[in-house]
Amino acid sequence: MAAPSSPVDEMHPASSSTTAAEYPPPATVDHVMHCSFSSWYPIFSSITLQSRIIPVSEDFIEYLNADGIFLPLDGNGLPQHGFSSDEEEEAVSDDERTSLDEESDKWRNEMLARFRPAGDESDSDGNDDETAEPSVPSFPQLQAEIESAIEAFGGAVFPKMNWSSPKDAAWIATGSTLKCNTASDVFLLLKGSDFIAHDLSHAFEECEPHESSAPTRPPHFELVLRKWYDLRPSMEFRCFVKDHALVAITQRDTSNYYDFLPPMKEELKQKIVEFYENKVKNKFPDKDYVFDVYISPKTQRKVWLIDINPFSRVTDTLLFSWQEILEFTNESPEFRVINGHWELSNVAQPAFSSNRLPREVIDVSNGASIEQFTQNFNNLLLESATTAR
Repeated sequence: MAAPSSPVDEMHPASSSTTAAEYPPPATVDHVMHCSFSSWYPIFSSITLQSRIIPVSEDFIEYLNADGIFLPLDGNGLPQHGFSSDEEEEAVSDDERTSLDEESDKWRNEMLARFRPAGDESDSDGNDDETAEPSVPSFPQLQAEIESAIEAFGGAVFPKMNWSSPKDAAWIATGSTLKCNTASDVFLLLKGSDFIAHDLSHAFEECEPHESSAPTRPPHFELVLRKWYDLRPSMEFRCFVKDHALVAITQRDTSNYYDFLPPMKEELKQKIVEFYENKVKNKFPDKDYVFDVYISPKTQRKVWLIDINPFSRVTDTLLFSWQEILEFTNESPEFRVINGHWELSNVAQPAFSSNRLPREVIDVSNGASIEQFTQNFNNLLLESATTAR
């Protein structure tokens, strides 16, 4: 699509100045598991985007948890790098590329030391200790499955894990989207995401207190690849269900004012309510939950289910507070959009806005242009994979 220009999301702690009493009770482990993709997708597959679920090994989870941003070796055991294209390669002449390479030598060496996997003692010239074991893994079967899904879905997918998409790592990608054309694109987004790290190690952290025998992680992890569509962020909405009643709807993209949304509120609200009543209500196993939808402007306002999230403080309430949602009755749902530019200053920034760039990248970017930064970062990834072998 996650999270469409990117489909959408996800379990990450919401930032707020409210007290704990103004949040819903902690979610149960069962509720969080019901919101995992493989739990709800079979129920709603006819009203959501085409997707493929790929189980992943513990070795892959260890790779994602390892320090540093680096790519695994490809199916042939060779280094790879992501988010480049033939057009980009052709757009830079040999002289321009030589100049960029010379200018980026110092930058790349500094960055390489920061991004090299933990425990890798090789120097920046790629001279490894001959007795050292290779530290960069390879996942040929997983890579083949990803490439198969990309081909089946027309050449592009967007990835997520059990709950979250790596939208906080979109800064890595060309165009800052989650659109992936290769397996290495997928690996790079997952590896650079704090949201994915949360899925792997802290999925049940905000759950109600439970016995020590209760799980601390899901029984298995899954990579979800969803067919890529150029979805308009303006037409994404988050919906809150309490006691099986749709009580609140909010614009998903709260960073922008769309002047066409306020006049469309009643029409859009009716579409979402009808969708919930006819397609969603009483089909999800819990009475309280949050779901995201997309309304297509091209197909007679058809509504698509994008994601289902826990009814919990880990889910961002956007234009509402949790206290408001908890106080709403079962009458007609409250629907909020940004009504003018003047409202933007009063809206909290997205909870992941501070995750867009690692501090190390900011520290050593040295004011480079976007083109030079992209070239430097791609060179860094390739060299990191090479020197870590």
